[in-house]
Amino acid sequence: MLPSPLLHAAARDGLQEQQRRLRSLLVEHEYDRELASAPSPSSAEKLLQALELMDVGLRLKRAALTRQHPHASAAELEQLFREWLLGDD
Repeated sequence: MLPSPLLHAAARDGLQEQQRRLRSLLVEHEYDRELASAPSPSSAEKLLQALELMDVGLRLKRAALTRQHPHASAAELEQLFREWLLGDD
């Protein structure tokens, strides 16, 4: 059996861990409640978000190609971009 101070420390640590888990569950529950009460975006809003994300992705790819090929001309970069779009990657 553990000496009394160690037993109290173990019990305290166990209680602190239970309190941490309970706080975590409460935060998770509150987050779930907020999500459930939030209005769902319409189909049009979802499509707009998807198109905006696609645009961001395409701009990021162009920037990456520019970084990867710093000496390429605008026409060469455009060709690389078109090849990437049509590629099998």
